Amino acid sequence: MNNIEADMVRMKRRHGWSLAHRAPSQPGSRAYCEQMADPLPPVVCTLTTKAAASQVIEWDDLRDHALRIEPVDGGAAMVLPEELADRISDLAAREAECCAFLTIETRRGGGEMEVVITSVNPDAGPVIDMIAGFSD
Repeated sequence: MNNIEADMVRMKRRHGWSLAHRAPSQPGSRAYCEQMADPLPPVVCTLTTKAAASQVIEWDDLRDHALRIEPVDGGAAMVLPEELADRISDLAAREAECCAFLTIETRRGGGEMEVVITSVNPDAGPVIDMIAGFSD
């Protein structure tokens, strides 16, 4: 096993992904077929820098009202008062539209609204941490 193969094995064990997900492969190769069968969504936001900054401020403002924020598998969960449901739903929908690599689910009940933000792409971690305030 050469160094590249050993690195791929270590990454797969540690992060659950391999270079086949990260680097382009030659069509017809096994890595290319695996990549096409199970591609990770790219961590790309379609907003302008100004619009993205504005949206980050909106998440910051919502976090000020959070009853609790906790890590979950692959992301974060934020629980907010249900009276903010319209703001939460609007922001969550806009975030899901511009950042398709995120999965954003909302649940209401008991006077609370939970927002769960996850991604199958491990490279999305810093974005989720920023939204949840873990990077503060």
